[in-house]
Parts: sequence; structure tokens; C-alpha cells
Amino acid sequence: MPMHFIALFFLSFALSALHCSAFAQAATDPPVKFDVPVFVAANEVPAEAAQYEASADQLMQVVIPVSSEIHPQAKQTINTFRFDVFWNQAAFPVQDYSPRTQTFSSIQGEIATETVQETKSGLGLNLNADLQSFVSGEASAETGTSDSVKRNFKRLPDQSILVASGSSHRGTGVFFRFHRSSQTSLEGGRELMVRFQVPRGWRAGVLRVNCFAVGTTAFMGGWENPYEASRTFVVPVYRGGDQRAKAAAVRFAEAEQRLRLAWRSYQAARSKSKPLSFSTFLVSTSSSPRKLPSQWAHFLIQTGNDDYLEQYRNRLPADLEDAAESFVAARETLYELH
Repeated sequence: MPMHFIALFFLSFALSALHCSAFAQAATDPPVKFDVPVFVAANEVPAEAAQYEASADQLMQVVIPVSSEIHPQAKQTINTFRFDVFWNQAAFPVQDYSPRTQTFSSIQGEIATETVQETKSGLGLNLNADLQSFVSGEASAETGTSDSVKRNFKRLPDQSILVASGSSHRGTGVFFRFHRSSQTSLEGGRELMVRFQVPRGWRAGVLRVNCFAVGTTAFMGGWENPYEASRTFVVPVYRGGDQRAKAAAVRFAEAEQRLRLAWRSYQAARSKSKPLSFSTFLVSTSSSPRKLPSQWAHFLIQTGNDDYLEQYRNRLPADLEDAAESFVAARETLYELH
């Protein structure tokens, strides 16, 4: 292989790597910033069928505003947003949701199409004689007909998916997928509506909202390098008009924020601590607490599982333990309302 080709290859590779590194650096600012409210109200839907009038269940409608801000360097690389909405603990069936699946076409109206079919028939005769022959001569005759048939029709233009939505989690959750198009913008705010069938007297619960952004970047001038950015939120939901339930949702949100701040302080302190010498490490290992998992606080908040507190309690500093206990207590209060 010629040396100049090898040098050109490594130069292209270095430039591509530099581009990816610059994009990754810009993404410390993540490619997309998602946001949802700290709590939302669920409103009762009037009975639309006799089965709900006489049953022990009712319909509650939840509208979750979701906003997204795309980093300038990622605007042309993000292709799809996906949002998953489902319960964090108790699960209730989904009866309706919006937006529903939608398609679009860049062509308005129908497409006119014309086809032409042509047929020919004929008879020909040619006589040829030797030039030295006295009776040499040439004669030809040809008759024929030509028919053409034109067919005109219209067809619908091809459709592309703009929004796709459907049930998830065995019918107790919903997914919404939004695709980039020339007609709409992925960036901005949108509302996700879900109607759940809940027992009468239901007062509060916790929904989980998973947000995903999927995109592709060009690598080495031609290869596509897919990537994904995500963010998960827990959103306390309370029955509209129930002040006690709303107060519990507010307490949940405040306790979550306090726990996240305590967790950030813990991680900052750990990152600033100087590495121990080998001799100091041997002496202190038996007495020092083990490091917490890097996603410990997120697991405790998002899964709804209190075991993450009990399992790691002996590793927690006092302020972090206090914040975790306050959050778990606020969550239990909210769960007990329904």
C-alpha cells in the first residue's frame, strides 16, 4: 500500500476523531435538554359509557407538558424523540392517549399518472432479382394498423410517519415517538395526554417519564455513527382539587430536589478527594466506607424501591442519609393516599 495513501487515511481518521471529540465536548452540554413539571394534576373524565357509571372505576386524565432544547451542533443530527409514560409503582390500564399516530407527505393532493399502450400489425413483401437477369426488378408492399390506449389514474402520495404512539407495559403505559420532518420541528414544547382507568377514590401516584433522543453523525465522511441521549423523570400526580394530595406531591418534589443536591455534593466531594498512597490505602481500607454506585441516587428515585436505601445505608454520610430518608418518607406518604 503506498505510503501517501496510508498517511491520507490516518489524516482523515484524525480529523474525524477530532470532529467527534469536539461534538462530544459540546455535548457535556448534552445534545438535548428535556424538562417536565415537578408535579401534575389528574382530572376526572366524565363517564362516557354506562360501564363506568356503574363500575368501581373511573377515568382520570393526565396531561404532561414535555419541552426539549436541542444543542445548536446537534440540530441536524437528531432524528427522533421518544417518550415513555408509565406508573412507578401501582399500574392502571390506559384507556386513551394523544397524540395518536400521524403521517404526512411533502406532496399535496393526488398524483396524476398516465400510461400509453401501443400495438402494431402489418404485412410486407419484398422481391429481389439478380442484376444480370433480364427480368430483374424489386417490389414491396406493406399494410399495417397502429392502435394506442391511454389510461389515466391518480394515486395517493407516499406517507412518512410524523408521530407514532401506542400502548406499552402490558397496556398500563404509553409510548410517543416524534420524527423529524420538513413540516414540523422536534425542538420546543408538546403535551402528552393519557387517560387511565383507576379505582374510584384514587388520589395520587407517581408516573415515570423516560425521554430519549436518537441521532446519527457522519464518521469518516460516510459511515453513520448512531447515538442516543436520555433523561428520566419521576412526576408525582395528584387528583385535581384534592389539597392534601397536592401538598403530598409538593413535599415529594421538594424531597427529591434535596436528595439530588445532597447526591451532587457527595459526588463533588469524592471527586476532589486526593488519591491515597498504597500504604495509607492498606491501613484505611478496612475502616473506610465503600464507595456508593455511581447511579445510586437515581436508582433510589426512579425505581420506587426503598431497598436502595437499606442496602447502602451503612455507606451513606449523615447528610445524604437524612435526605434519602426524607425522600422515602415523602414517597410513602404519596403512595398511601390511593
